[in-house]
Amino acid sequence: SVLVGGPAGLGKSHLAETVLSLFPKEDIITNSRITPAGLMGMEDLSSKILYIYERFHDAQFAQYIRELMSEGEVVYTTANGVQRLQGPVTLIEITVNLDTLGTENRSRCFVVSINSSDGAKAGICEKVKAARTVQGLMTEESKKGLLETHRLFQQGLDSSVQVVIPYAKEIRFKASPYHAPRIIQ
Repeated sequence: SVLVGGPAGLGKSHLAETVLSLFPKEDIITNSRITPAGLMGMEDLSSKILYIYERFHDAQFAQYIRELMSEGEVVYTTANGVQRLQGPVTLIEITVNLDTLGTENRSRCFVVSINSSDGAKAGICEKVKAARTVQGLMTEESKKGLLETHRLFQQGLDSSVQVVIPYAKEIRFKASPYHAPRIIQ
């Protein structure tokens, strides 16, 4: 799971949507302003990616997400009896305010901070301009076929197969005030 934070207008949504474009659309649930009741009404989130953008702070919602990621389900009691929300779920959440996520949820996710330096902003502007050239439009068209091939491949994968990251030893994390140092820039 990944939490993407940074100032407005620097590409948090673009980053998340680029990653999400690699997965089959039926595996992605997109929401903003989702409530705990709305989440619990979903019933089965196993093998799903929950994409949330700019949610407001809600301790109950954060707890449900934490339970889905850690325990693989949320069990709760209503007047109608015991209810279950099945997970686990992969979370991709974007926000301008990382404090809304809570330390407990940040410790269960990679936290990605968007570079807000002047150089990074200038680079974004240059990429946007380049995308509007003839070469940029041709490149975009060629990516569409590749993405569709990748999504079809993803659909055919056996979810019981373990994923291996061959370069995992090369990944370096920044020191963090949280109890799990998973902050990446």
